[in-house]
Amino acid sequence: CFHIKKEDSPYAAEGDNGGSSRSLQSRAWTMSYFQGASFMGEEYGLCNTFDNYRDGPLSAYGRVKKDFLDLTDEYPDLGEPFTPFAVVLPKNMDILTIGEGEETYLQYPLSMYEPSFATAVTKARRTLETLLSDKDSGSVRMGSDPHVFQNGLYPDVFDIIHADSAPAFDRYPYLIDCTGDAAFAGKYADRIVPVEGVRTVLDGLLPVKVTGGPEVACNRTADGWRLLLMNNNGVDRTPKDGDVLLPEATLTAEILPGTVKDPERLHRLAGAGNCVLSADAGHVTLTMPAGSWILLAL
Repeated sequence: CFHIKKEDSPYAAEGDNGGSSRSLQSRAWTMSYFQGASFMGEEYGLCNTFDNYRDGPLSAYGRVKKDFLDLTDEYPDLGEPFTPFAVVLPKNMDILTIGEGEETYLQYPLSMYEPSFATAVTKARRTLETLLSDKDSGSVRMGSDPHVFQNGLYPDVFDIIHADSAPAFDRYPYLIDCTGDAAFAGKYADRIVPVEGVRTVLDGLLPVKVTGGPEVACNRTADGWRLLLMNNNGVDRTPKDGDVLLPEATLTAEILPGTVKDPERLHRLAGAGNCVLSADAGHVTLTMPAGSWILLAL
């Protein structure tokens, strides 16, 4: 969040491009709130909220904070996250690293670990990369922060738990088995879904099907659904010049019927980044500029 000026600072190399974008701030806070966060602690929040302490004008960071607080005031209840799947890890896999490379775990060669555990690490990584990242989407990452939140092919309908969390299993009608444990696979065979079968199951569970690659999260409410869609691509961060939104990162999403056959009933509750929603019989088209998000009700 800071514009580093001192040449002897270890962060000086970032210069004018240090810190995070205000778009990322908005998306991170909104997604956290949508998925159930009830408390937030900021690092240097007060320092960043105002341009000066004399008059107290809101900074760019402070304006995003105010917009976020306005959102929580207007929508104090956005429902419960819809997570019918649990990805199940081995009970002794306390940490799962994604980006360190395929041949190591916690910086040590996988060959140093028990073969069954090494196999489970590899399977868990590949499973989560498929379900939670843009790895297989064909999209090209643009901007400074698309690695933080990623667009992808699957909605955010997965929790990650361990194999010794049996009391929690009743919450999930479907399990994705990354344990490498034959006994576990046998005990829960009627609920285990292979990764390649996830899409078919989801098509029978979700109110709509979203194509085009935005990040999608779904909440159930007493009167229906709330959907949060984000385009996490194409934002350059420059504390000197503000956020730079790359037009080539604009995406077009199609919202098609799922369990709800008339998705044109979707309507906008809130958003950032000038998303354009247009409805036709049987489907909705959503144009999403770089860094934009939209909250929809159905």
